[in-house]
Amino acid sequence: MDLCFVETMRGTLIDGGRRTYAIELRLKAFAPALGRFLHDGRTELSGIVRAAPYATAAPAKGTLTLGLRELAYRLEFRGDDGQIYALHGTKYPTPFAPVRSMTAMTVRLLDASGEPCAVGRMHFRLRDLGGFVASWIPGSRRQQRALDVERRRLERHLLDGRNPTDASP
Repeated sequence: MDLCFVETMRGTLIDGGRRTYAIELRLKAFAPALGRFLHDGRTELSGIVRAAPYATAAPAKGTLTLGLRELAYRLEFRGDDGQIYALHGTKYPTPFAPVRSMTAMTVRLLDASGEPCAVGRMHFRLRDLGGFVASWIPGSRRQQRALDVERRRLERHLLDGRNPTDASP
């Protein structure tokens, strides 16, 4: 049995010049074997990053590792400038503030050399909770398929040299 869910987080990044940019992550987390996931807490991530001026819309891949003290998101994507970026996000769950600690994430955006480009905070909106919970239900993979289709469409547009914003359904 596998484990799969879709999560959307939004927030802001602040670069070294103190300029603020919006960021959105739409991610599918997938662990092909529940037993392995229960052993190592690791899922594969795929989805779309929107974080202009770094990436108008970019396919992203990475991992999510769930531990007792932190949830570590690690993503890579190719920016609009052709450079590979890494996004590192961390949630720190606590029983004293379960909602806040599971819906807020600090993030760091790193360039290809590992140097920080921007830092920020992201949030999971509670109004998205219904869709998030529904995405966990085995046999109900509509959200996962829709995100996969959008990501593949975006990848094809980028391979063809077309503008990623033209890749919307």
